[in-house]
Amino acid sequence: MTEGYLRGPDVFGADHFRPYKQFPALDCIYDNLYYCCNKCNSYKGTSWPTAEQQAKGLTFVDPCAEDPYAVHFRIDSFGAASPLSEAGKYSLRIIRLNREECRRFRKKRESVRNRIREY
Repeated sequence: MTEGYLRGPDVFGADHFRPYKQFPALDCIYDNLYYCCNKCNSYKGTSWPTAEQQAKGLTFVDPCAEDPYAVHFRIDSFGAASPLSEAGKYSLRIIRLNREECRRFRKKRESVRNRIREY
């Protein structure tokens, strides 16, 4: 989502992609600090998949490493995301990426893309 959509920069912050609690050495490492909405950050919290979960592909989608919508999620006409991978399934569940505000944003983004294509 964007600041404009959520009405201001105060709803965004820095997330430790690999949580500080499990990875304290990465606390101030730039590559581990991701800009995200505070609600997603609060749902993710200190969650991190166990080694057993990671072996099954249950990891957080890394939006800085790949396009989540090309690899891990399919978006329907209502803006809801369906998982295309185990990482997509895990991320959708933990971060609650199908909450209403996320679906509305995806629908609006697709509407804007369609208008741009028409030009």
